[in-house]
Amino acid sequence: KSLILVDELCRGTEAAAGAAIAGAFLAHLDAEGCKGIFSTHLHRILDMRDAELLELNNTVEMRMDVERLPNDDGTGGWRGAHDGVSSSSSSSSSS
Repeated sequence: KSLILVDELCRGTEAAAGAAIAGAFLAHLDAEGCKGIFSTHLHRILDMRDAELLELNNTVEMRMDVERLPNDDGTGGWRGAHDGVSSSSSSSSSS
């Protein structure tokens, strides 16, 4: 009984190749019924799923939302997980 955490697999790889590698890895985890969190900036994985090139039967898609709080210096804010996928990537920086 393991929990698998994957963050930004294939970051720095060309987008199509990275999505193919990450998609294959995700499909394998899904087929094995693994429990885990798979975080990625590779939105092409969703295109692969929509085109039925990626079969995911056990995967639940969720997104992280960030709401900036008043007087937030960029390091805080409220975060929460919600059903569905994110249509964009976002990051914050501090100066």
